[in-house]
Amino acid sequence: DTATVSEYTLSGATVESNGVATCTVTYTNTLTNSVTITQYVRDTVFQNLISGKLYGMKGQQMVLTCVVHGDQLKADIDWDPTGTTATESYTSEATSSTFTIASVGDADGKDYTCSGRYQQDDSVATATQTLTVLKVTVTGTSPVNKEGDLTLTCDGVDAVASYSWKKGDTTVVDATSSTLSFTGIQFTDAADYKCVVVYEHSLGTLESDAFPVFVQGFVSLEQLNKAGAYNEIGETITLKG
Repeated sequence: DTATVSEYTLSGATVESNGVATCTVTYTNTLTNSVTITQYVRDTVFQNLISGKLYGMKGQQMVLTCVVHGDQLKADIDWDPTGTTATESYTSEATSSTFTIASVGDADGKDYTCSGRYQQDDSVATATQTLTVLKVTVTGTSPVNKEGDLTLTCDGVDAVASYSWKKGDTTVVDATSSTLSFTGIQFTDAADYKCVVVYEHSLGTLESDAFPVFVQGFVSLEQLNKAGAYNEIGETITLKG
């Protein structure tokens, strides 16, 4: 006729398994009785993280997904700075919401906060992630003097797997580093150059805008003739240098 109280500390519970404990009581007459108690873990997490980071490809669509775990969740997830969106699914253990960026731009590289609220005590579980915008830019000095040196530098921001370069629409042979260098540059090197970056983790491929390389210097009449720049007798020609 007396009551016995037993306590059990549950450690290592995760949002995947939650905390599940079974208490079994055995009486002196060998009868047993048991009860299973589940303590849902409350947590908010972003999906599709890569090494703990959130990446978006510039110019492409990006879908942010937030999942709130726990019991007695309210039906809305709050997004900051984008306001409140309706949840896509709702259960007693987890609710999720997505926010779509139609075309990722530089201004979208900022913190995003996702919050879920619980009905039982009105507490809030919050997660914040910074969106890193992946883009490819090329820098260098142009115009450059004939016979001079020039280095173009490609920046892919983060998580770069490989580089390649294009001269116009043609891939530059053996140009596989983040820089493309010219020593003793010639007029034939003048063109639009692009850097192509392949990203890790199957994120995809991005190409830079065209970087125009102009080569300036003097051209002799002999060089013009060799190039087929013939003129009629008596015609006026203008040379710029």
